Amino acid sequence: DMLSRLSAGLRRLGEPRLVRSLGEPHRLLGAVSIVRNRLSSSAVNPLLGVPFEASADVPASENASVDAETGTRMARAHYKNLPVSPKKLVILANMVPGLCVQEAMLQMEFSRKQMATMVKNCVEAAAQNARRHHGIEPSNLIVDTCNVGKGTYMKGPDWKSRGRVGIKKRYRSHLLITVREASDVEVQRTKFHGRWRQAKKILEEPWEERIQKLPRYQPIPGYTPA
Repeated sequence: DMLSRLSAGLRRLGEPRLVRSLGEPHRLLGAVSIVRNRLSSSAVNPLLGVPFEASADVPASENASVDAETGTRMARAHYKNLPVSPKKLVILANMVPGLCVQEAMLQMEFSRKQMATMVKNCVEAAAQNARRHHGIEPSNLIVDTCNVGKGTYMKGPDWKSRGRVGIKKRYRSHLLITVREASDVEVQRTKFHGRWRQAKKILEEPWEERIQKLPRYQPIPGYTPA
């Protein structure tokens, strides 16, 4: 029964190489990890303007606070024991601080790294906490910090030739993302925010006028966004 559910999840992803891994036991564990991470991805797509209503499947400890010195309202999300080493996760974590929430999620959505899905979900969870506890909209949030810590290490035998045995480690990491409230002027000064302002103007125009400004767009006969 468990194997049939796993096979259905692999086929739902539409990747034949993952389905073929069912017949190869040494690749099955990696396939399970990919399915778990991709199926837990949130349904929020910042490019399409989908509202922040979906909740991440990975449990996050919710928290919100107010800076005692500046009075800035902040919120955070903490994901624990992600199946990745801190050395790999910190590469993605360094891309997020200083960006508005929409841009941070956009960068993670189009990243080719596997753990970018979890970083995106963690940013979304922090934005949801800010809305739930402080009533702050995601458009007025900036990613303040993104901390990566060492998680639980699992050790096992690493069989080698000539009867030798080594130690194989499975690394896990903790991810803590903090977002803070910012004014409209401060959000507009963040990196790459200009293209969001330009995209918003284009989306407000009628469909017929919008496609005139997209030189690479090939209209599909009979299709309208309505």
